[in-house]
Amino acid sequence: MRNGIKINRLVIVASILVLIVISIVIVRNYVVEIAVISGASMEPLIRQGDHILINRLAYRSSKPVKGDIIAIKTGWLMMVKRVLGVPGDIVELKGNTLSCNGEIIQLGNMNIHHKGKPRQFGPSVVSDRHIFVIGDNAEYSIDSRTYGMVKYEEIVGKVAVIYFPPGRIRGM
Repeated sequence: MRNGIKINRLVIVASILVLIVISIVIVRNYVVEIAVISGASMEPLIRQGDHILINRLAYRSSKPVKGDIIAIKTGWLMMVKRVLGVPGDIVELKGNTLSCNGEIIQLGNMNIHHKGKPRQFGPSVVSDRHIFVIGDNAEYSIDSRTYGMVKYEEIVGKVAVIYFPPGRIRGM
């Protein structure tokens, strides 16, 4: 009888462990994504080495809006950028002036040239099911100015929180 009880406990423990693993896989693949930032394109808000949680469900029932900080995946590369243009917007870069729908976009002290090289584009209309993104530290960002508009299908989710290091914990 004792062996039967030990086997039953072992089966219960094994079942619980399997359920935990399955739950983690489901959450990881469909609810949240965990990422570590490697690059300076979103500094000073998000810094190299910050650990972030990405809400994969954020855009299941809504669309990205201007100002959202999102994770996108193109091929094998995942990037974090800010949404500056949504479908129907007209985006243009002339010299060091970025505008959306004719309004100049203030990017703080940001130099919107890439590594000192001026870029010109537009005016360009953001197509349906696409967005225009840029890094907050635009001088060191490869973004829509380089590779064009981002398809909705390339959006991983909305950056929800920086959870590590402890001194940098904050919601987005």
